[in-house]
Amino acid sequence: MKQVIAMHGWGCNNTIWKQWKIKFQNKGWLWQSGERGYGTISTFKPNWHKETFQASSNRKAIICHSLGAHLIEKEILQKATDVVFISSFSRFIPNTASNRTLKIALKSMKSLIGTDQEEAMVRKFLQKACSPKQIEDSILNSSRDVYSAEGKNKLRLDLDLLIATNKLPNGFPKKARVLVIQGKNDLIVIPATRTALKEDLQKHLKSSTTYWDIPNSGHDLFTIDLIDRVKNWLEQS
Repeated sequence: MKQVIAMHGWGCNNTIWKQWKIKFQNKGWLWQSGERGYGTISTFKPNWHKETFQASSNRKAIICHSLGAHLIEKEILQKATDVVFISSFSRFIPNTASNRTLKIALKSMKSLIGTDQEEAMVRKFLQKACSPKQIEDSILNSSRDVYSAEGKNKLRLDLDLLIATNKLPNGFPKKARVLVIQGKNDLIVIPATRTALKEDLQKHLKSSTTYWDIPNSGHDLFTIDLIDRVKNWLEQS
């Protein structure tokens, strides 16, 4: 049995995986899109289906965008055979000179949630996430939702989580195959943060990690051609 659990990042919803779900399901994968529930889509916590086939053929893949890796429950993550990080991180704020600046920026974002400046703040974030693409053409922008009161509280809590990240997510499997995909022009996950992820994976994993650096791309990596590349990588034995 081949299964995928996918998780979106901060401020978005699970519609970012729409095309991914279609393509994977067409190839026989069971797909579940986790949902944090910031807006009109209800919260959904996925779980693995019980295996019905020979253990050697079972695949449990996690695909996460950005903060999504830290929103997957430990019990789910630790059973994964494969993990795909898309514009993700272990420690969002690296131990460098940029530490203080990033913390101030994130705390400022948190303070604007629920105010008349919230919309401008979110749009500025999406513009950085979509760069160098135009925001109007971005799948990430189309996943923007109308935040509920409960959702706004989750946005605040998840910014606190973002600030507090200092390692790989709890339950990260040591024996998993790992693919890290980063946009070379990512304005959200800075180079020092990407380096920290490489270092943390190298220390943690039993085997080497596969890295794809995508040229002329930023934090938003939801291109159609990438779906087939990821699917093919996951289907490698």
